[in-house]
Amino acid sequence: MPDSAVGLDLGTRSGVGGARGGRADGLFWLILGLFALFVYVPIVKVASRGVLIGGDWSEYALTAHEYLTHQSGLFTYPTPVLPLVYVPLELVTTNPVAIAEIAPVISGLLLLGLFVVGYRLGRVQTGARWAGLFGAAMMTTAPLFLDEMGWSGQSQYLALLFGILALALLLEPVVQRGRTRWTLAVALLLVGSALSEPYVAAYFLVAMVVFLLLIYRRAILTRSNLAVAAVTLLPPLLTIGLLAIFNASTTATVSSQSAVSVLGNVAIYPALYVRLTFSYLALELLYPVVVLAYVLTRSHRQYPDPRFRALVPSLVVAWVPQFLFLTPWADLDRALYFLFLPIGLMVAEIAVALPRMWARPILEGTPVPPHRSGGNARRLRPYVVPVVALVAVLTIGVQVGAATHTYYGSLTYYSYPQGDLSELAFLQHENGSLLYIAPDQEYFPAAWASGRNVYPGPPAQPALFTRPAQISAVEVASVLAQGGSWISAGNVWVVDSEPAWSTPAPGILELSSNYLLETLAVDDASQAITLVPGGAPNVAETYILATAPSIVHETNSTSLITRYSWPSLSITKTIRLEGDGVVSVDIAYATTAAEVETLNLTVAAVNLLPTTSTGGTPSTLGPVTLTQTFEPGFVPVPFSDTVGATAVGLTGNATYLASSGGAPASVRFELHPTSGGLTQGSVDLEIAPGVSPTTPGTVTLEAPTLAANDLNWVAVEKASGPQYVERFLNDPEFLLYANTTHYLVFETNWG
Repeated sequence: MPDSAVGLDLGTRSGVGGARGGRADGLFWLILGLFALFVYVPIVKVASRGVLIGGDWSEYALTAHEYLTHQSGLFTYPTPVLPLVYVPLELVTTNPVAIAEIAPVISGLLLLGLFVVGYRLGRVQTGARWAGLFGAAMMTTAPLFLDEMGWSGQSQYLALLFGILALALLLEPVVQRGRTRWTLAVALLLVGSALSEPYVAAYFLVAMVVFLLLIYRRAILTRSNLAVAAVTLLPPLLTIGLLAIFNASTTATVSSQSAVSVLGNVAIYPALYVRLTFSYLALELLYPVVVLAYVLTRSHRQYPDPRFRALVPSLVVAWVPQFLFLTPWADLDRALYFLFLPIGLMVAEIAVALPRMWARPILEGTPVPPHRSGGNARRLRPYVVPVVALVAVLTIGVQVGAATHTYYGSLTYYSYPQGDLSELAFLQHENGSLLYIAPDQEYFPAAWASGRNVYPGPPAQPALFTRPAQISAVEVASVLAQGGSWISAGNVWVVDSEPAWSTPAPGILELSSNYLLETLAVDDASQAITLVPGGAPNVAETYILATAPSIVHETNSTSLITRYSWPSLSITKTIRLEGDGVVSVDIAYATTAAEVETLNLTVAAVNLLPTTSTGGTPSTLGPVTLTQTFEPGFVPVPFSDTVGATAVGLTGNATYLASSGGAPASVRFELHPTSGGLTQGSVDLEIAPGVSPTTPGTVTLEAPTLAANDLNWVAVEKASGPQYVERFLNDPEFLLYANTTHYLVFETNWG
């Protein structure tokens, strides 16, 4: 009997095969049921604590809301399929908590769908139903490892589901049975994948190109084969191109470095270790080794169609450009999912091939001579490396245990209290956009809950926005959270919070790509002047700018001027717009019946991003260069701002205080009079941006900017810190509208 006739395709033959097929069907439903329990029990457990799971669902819900209301200011998800899923929910209810509770159920249904189509692909590939179960279980473990259930990566789920089903249809009706009319169905599924997540669809397109080249080889140029390739590949390629054109016209450019451009940078590996699936980096980095070992040691196998043996190599080859060129380095863990497709098929193939090879002499009726007893062992040699690797890495206890731990952890990690959502729902009946100040990045759920256009301010690192108008509004919102007036000079924003804030703290912000960075701050509360009163040389008095002076605030076309006055000291602070994006902060002082003994000026990086310093030594007065990048998990965009100081009538030094952990870095300038004491003098700090300015500098005031951006509401989460609460409590332009459990909500007061 030839190899291809060995009847181990359970359920495909009558008699015993049919009985086995019935048992296989029962086993399928049993395993699917157990898998459903494994998926939904953690969801129910987390939801029973009164928390909501994930946040990305709100992006789909917001886009669905835009589809129905024809609004254009809210966040719009760049692909339409997932938002369309939420349109029926929008038609039924506008309760944000209700839809948030349904969202993880949708994620679970998509995960079950992945299990089913993974089973279908494994069954078509091997011809055995029970082998398809092994493959499906392996493929569907990946989303649990990669915590996608936690952050609601539903678009990637759906795109994968379409892509795997397209592969299964390409293998069986099109390739094996020659039913080319099914090619259109394959193309439509790939189009659905592209409309769900083009990044995922690109992987399946590359895999199918490789697969078709391998199975057709020299016959690829025949008319029928070219037709199959064209119908399969051109519609999804056209869809991806049209999406790129449409999104390019409505979104800003995103700075995104591919893996190949940064893998030589040793600094990314610690960041990647933090990013990857809750520190399961060692386990996941073995997956490429396992796949490579399997592909290199493959021997002749049995498939329903011998051309199917090209599928696993095609999936592996497609993963290489996907990983190196199409995946931003910050998302390299997501690219690892695609390895689970060939790994799942490997498991299915080994589950079928090993019993066949051991049983082949018996099935063929060929006695095994004593001197040939090692024949089976020789046939198994090509399996030694992959099987040992699979046993070592993919042991059920490790695989399921690690996935379970990650899965439970991600559901908890990405959850947030229902109250945080429901307490903003009353804003759905109001007008105007919302400035949202919170320590966490929950802007999109807040936007969905409030029905407002929501823009983030400090202290959290801003999330990714896509439209230029949204990015501009985020700039305004973040600067507004710091103070009432500011100077913008290209990429540098210098904020003066007076007179709105009782403890003034100018901040400097930089913008690049779609992210806003808070870089440097000249904190008035840290500027100390020590005076020696006349006639009492042994008594020193230290004045801090925020210590209850009388304050006069002025603005002209190029400067923000604040005058502080005490009984024996006056200080004039001038924030001035210079050329080429340079902003200067001048501190001029004058005393009566006293002399200045020391003057301390501090420039701090006020954010929690990694910061380093180059240039400048403790024995000089600057310049000092502060360089910072995004925190791990984001595309590494460095900024190098140079801070220098010049003084009139004083000498001094600059001290760099390095950051440790999340502490901000700072440059401290300590200055002393050149001889004895002085009654007047000045120090000028110049901050040169590390990014060339792209727009002319301007002086901006809070009120007209708020009105132009329709920012009529401010929600300050109480956990953000007292400085943000005080900033709006002490500003007469904002009225406290609601004091909820988690928020203080303010309304603008232009009266």
